[in-house]
Amino acid sequence: LILSSFAGSAQSLALAMHVNPWDTQAMTKCIRDCLRMSSEEKQMRDEAAHRYVSTHTARLWGLNFLEDLGAAHPSRAPAAPTPPVSLEAVSTAFSAPSRRRLILLRYEGTIVPYQTIAQLASPPVKVLALLRMLAENPHNLVF
Repeated sequence: LILSSFAGSAQSLALAMHVNPWDTQAMTKCIRDCLRMSSEEKQMRDEAAHRYVSTHTARLWGLNFLEDLGAAHPSRAPAAPTPPVSLEAVSTAFSAPSRRRLILLRYEGTIVPYQTIAQLASPPVKVLALLRMLAENPHNLVF
């Protein structure tokens, strides 16, 4: 395996041959060295690279990243989903005499279900009509 010394994976795949791809003489030498390399050395380098990519997966990287992020900010708790509110509590609060109401809404998970594709996270027409009605009420400040 010959890697550009500029490749992000070069540091991780230490036993690969690293070369500056812009240095044609170094490229020539690297290819020549690989062609002259013993079968045993080629196999040892290949097995080391295979072992590394088989065990250092994207999933592992993501888990390590989240762990490091949590360690960097231990006081921050993971985001909790918005708790459900009872219809009765909302109705009672909305009916109470008030000059102004602040209404904070979370888009994904509240107004629309979570979606893996952003374009699918669009509210139904009925929900849009209700939001419009809330926003048009002069007593409401909707976010």
